[in-house]
Amino acid sequence: MSDESTNKSSVKHLAIVTRIVDTDSYEVRDEFAGLIKVNNATAQSIFESVIHFFLSYDIPYKSNLVGFASDGANVMFGEHHSVNTLFSSLHICN
Repeated sequence: MSDESTNKSSVKHLAIVTRIVDTDSYEVRDEFAGLIKVNNATAQSIFESVIHFFLSYDIPYKSNLVGFASDGANVMFGEHHSVNTLFSSLHICN
């Protein structure tokens, strides 16, 4: 799950929250993973920031990512060019 926000100094941040399922106990929990700066709030920039975050922590997102959640902003879930369509183009979270 992610959401982009701009603070009063015009610095854009992206909150990353992960939903984790413990396969032994079937317990589901959400954990704050990080707050990262983004250069701008375009779909491409946010997408690249999320991928960079995963890679910088050696998180195998292509095998672990099963879904993407965010608010309904066009940049996140727009029909033609959004963070969601960029993830979908990788065929990892349709």
